[in-house]
Amino acid sequence: MGKQAQVGTVDEIIELCKLGKNVYPCVDFGHVNSLMQGALKSEDDFQRIVDKLFDGIGEDKTKNMHVHFSKIQYGPKGEIRHLTFSDNVYGPEFEPFANVIVKNGLMPHILSESAGTQMTDAKTMKQVYDRLAK
Repeated sequence: MGKQAQVGTVDEIIELCKLGKNVYPCVDFGHVNSLMQGALKSEDDFQRIVDKLFDGIGEDKTKNMHVHFSKIQYGPKGEIRHLTFSDNVYGPEFEPFANVIVKNGLMPHILSESAGTQMTDAKTMKQVYDRLAK
């Protein structure tokens, strides 16, 4: 999903999810950010993707989507390599997406795909979500 020549754009995910009632989306926001050359910066950027999912596949599938989240170094053709949350050059940042989760009542299953720090970065995401959900 993280490279221009691979299947996995948000539009393609929507079309695949329309194939059956039990087909739910898996959105890798690091890959989406790579394909969009770093465009996922603000809460509005994430909200546009969630709105597109709501419109394309409905509330149930969107609210219960599977999510992969990590920062990813990218180049002109997309993903180069997964990074950790300590990277401050590439994104995306989790907090804008966490705000979208809270505001839309999403219940995604989120996996960290950080390079070697999955457990630490997953804990960071949970702490950010818990702080915003109060």
